[in-house]
Amino acid sequence: MSTQTGAGTQELTVVGRYGTAVLSAGAPPQVRLCVLEALGGPPRTDAASDPAPGETGVWVDPNRAPLPETGVWVDTADEADEADEADEADEADEADEAALRAQEDQEGAEQFEPGADSGRRRRGRRVDSADMPALAPASADTADAAASPDSGADATQTLGEATIALVTEATPPLVRAVMCAAGHPNPPDAAACQACAAPLTGEIRQVPRPVLAVLSLSTGQAVPVRGDVVVGRAPQAPAGSEASTQLITVPSPAHFVSRSHLEVSVAGWSLLARDLGSANGTVLVRAGMPPVLLASTLPTPLIVGDLLDVGDGVTLRVDPPL
Repeated sequence: MSTQTGAGTQELTVVGRYGTAVLSAGAPPQVRLCVLEALGGPPRTDAASDPAPGETGVWVDPNRAPLPETGVWVDTADEADEADEADEADEADEADEAALRAQEDQEGAEQFEPGADSGRRRRGRRVDSADMPALAPASADTADAAASPDSGADATQTLGEATIALVTEATPPLVRAVMCAAGHPNPPDAAACQACAAPLTGEIRQVPRPVLAVLSLSTGQAVPVRGDVVVGRAPQAPAGSEASTQLITVPSPAHFVSRSHLEVSVAGWSLLARDLGSANGTVLVRAGMPPVLLASTLPTPLIVGDLLDVGDGVTLRVDPPL
């Protein structure tokens, strides 16, 4: 039986072919034999004692360093070699990336592809031809421009103009409007034109919703309101909101203004304000009425002249459209 006694610990270490076990110094010999048998018997010390192929046992060298507390022996030399190899690989990657960036800067828009014998490939997403948008056939004018020496700038400008043409602005929703003699749209219940005071013709049309008001912020910003607006320290559009929602960022050194603090929405020709569950609330100040806190569940209608105080000295005044 191969046993080792821990110095000063009153423990007995049983070393077997498959591992080690720590027993108390007073363990009976029968227990020691059973543990040693469970560990595969005493370890072999000859050079041919390495496990044969398919053998599950692990040979334990009795002369090596003791096991750490985790029960896994760690070869510090192997760790150092692996760390050196990892550092060398990282340095090689950084050198390749630096060379690649220099090559790309030199060639401009041209794509750089490493050589076949470089041992490394450019990392990036493979672009399939099926993913590329279909291009219209080039006209004769375009072909002539491409053949000219100065066609590079013209081609870039043409491509930019085509890209801008593909990006279409979202059309505002339609609303019912009564027209004045000058052609200005107004709410159906208006008594006179709100833009020029001209008499109304009584004609009702469906027109794109115009700018209903302007939010004048104490920071100096003037925000035309045609759709929803979210104000905050780092605002985000609420779930289900329109894609055209405006996000207005305001300063708040003391963090009295929440990230998404206040929402001003549009319903028909009306403006509605709702606190988005902010930490300090939103105060509505209206002429002739005491200040009130906005509710976070039910939107509050706004009128021209209302003042919204979101805290930290930031206010929003509802002004008529320009």
